[in-house]
Amino acid sequence: MIKELQRQFLSLTSAEKLEQINNALKVKPLKEAVLEVTGCSVTWLREHMESLGYRYNRQLSQYVPDDGVKSQKTDQEELQGLLDLLAVKDQLLAMVGQLQPSMGFDFRDLYQHGAVVTRSLKTYSGIMEQFDAVCDRCYPQYRKQDLIGFALLEFVRKYGKESVTN
Repeated sequence: MIKELQRQFLSLTSAEKLEQINNALKVKPLKEAVLEVTGCSVTWLREHMESLGYRYNRQLSQYVPDDGVKSQKTDQEELQGLLDLLAVKDQLLAMVGQLQPSMGFDFRDLYQHGAVVTRSLKTYSGIMEQFDAVCDRCYPQYRKQDLIGFALLEFVRKYGKESVTN
């Protein structure tokens, strides 16, 4: 049955395919309409219609000719956004320059202290949960082992009686 629907659909002309699928889309949601008309997946129909020069318009819930042109309104909005950014470019660069040193961690010192070793670390659950949450939310680009190592190194530097040698 499904293969028969697909075969029938493929035998139609481009205009007939467009008419048949758009008529089904007027009364049914996309997935149901595609299955009813072609017996295939939405992805298959999208790729097939794109090869014929049509694209699905979500606002209209219809397949329309793909002219390859974005709406002029979107282009004007993007251009205005870029112009607004250019107007405050110097201020943004100054802010980034001020924040940059305090935002990142310099792990080069950390890596000079030897190989990574496995240690069992007992800590209070609430503290570890908070640490995990901060790491996941604010520093997902860093490994937790590096953040823990960095925190321990900072602690030793700040509170240790002897300074750590590099």
